[in-house]
Formats: sequence, C-alpha cells, structure tokens
Amino acid sequence: MQTTLYFRLALFQFLQFFIWGSWTVTTGTYLLQTLHFSGREVGLVYGTTAIAAMVSPFWAGRLADQHFRLERILAVLHFTGGLLMFALSTLQEFAFFYPVMLLYAICYMPTFALSTAMTFHNIPEPARDYPRLRVWGTLGWIATGLCVGGLDLETTTLPLALVGDRVHFSKHLCIELAANPSAG
Repeated sequence: MQTTLYFRLALFQFLQFFIWGSWTVTTGTYLLQTLHFSGREVGLVYGTTAIAAMVSPFWAGRLADQHFRLERILAVLHFTGGLLMFALSTLQEFAFFYPVMLLYAICYMPTFALSTAMTFHNIPEPARDYPRLRVWGTLGWIATGLCVGGLDLETTTLPLALVGDRVHFSKHLCIELAANPSAG
C-alpha cells in the first residue's frame, strides 16, 4: 500500500473514533452537572445513537450502493454532523438538545460502516492491511479521552465544539481519498 494512502486512511480512522470519543464519554457529565438534565434525559440523549444505528443503515447504505459516491456521502454526513454538533454546544434545554442530538446521531452512525467500506475499497490486502489501519481508530479514542479528561473539559461545551471542528477536517479528508463509485 502506498505510504500516502496509508497515512490518509490511518488519519481517517483516527479522526472517526476521536470524534466519537470526544463527546460519547463526557457528555453525560456535562448534561448532568452543567445543564442539570435529569438522569432520564441523559439516558434519552445517549439512546439517540441506538435509534440512529437502527434507522440509518437503510437510507445511507442505499444511497452509497446505488446513487452517490461513497466519499461524497461521508463528506456530506460529516459536514452536516459538524454543524449539528456546533449547534449542540449552544443548546441548554432538553427540548432542543434531544432532537438535534438525534439528527446528529442519524448523520454520524452510518459513517462507521461507510468509512469501513471506503477503507476496504482502498486497500490491496484487507486481511493484512485493515488491522494496521483500524488500530488508529483505537488510538484516536484513547487520545480524545486523554485530551478531554486531562484538560478537565468534561463540564464544558468545548468537547462538543471541538467535534464540530474535527468533523469538518474529516469531511475534507473524505473528498481527498480515492474515488469510490456507487454500485448503481
């Protein structure tokens, strides 16, 4: 595999899980301590990912398989998710926070399967190359935990705002990766 392609795919895996880890672990603390949401409300916010994981494969997979290039779909989902995450960093009431988080989850959850498909499409020997790339996702998750926890950002909006910023970088990386034509 070419070094530049490996670097791009590794960076994409890193960012995919850095983004997810930035808010997943610490948002509960922010919602409980800063916004004073109830435990039930926090549970509902986290439940948006389960709803999105059930709903989004139907439409995202169909779009990627039949209508649009995979990297374009990923770029649009990352861009939209970034805007929604920026919006979440400004919201303080559950009635507004929940639907925006649900929309964010619907945009972000399909990126896991789509980014894996894009990675497999671009690597010559998946059995050999994918584990070496996927480990960068784990490192991204660890790095975000060290950053957010180490800098004591759990009760601030900064993790949400930073996700919006990192997502836009991922969007540009999607566009730069090798072309992945749709099957349709």
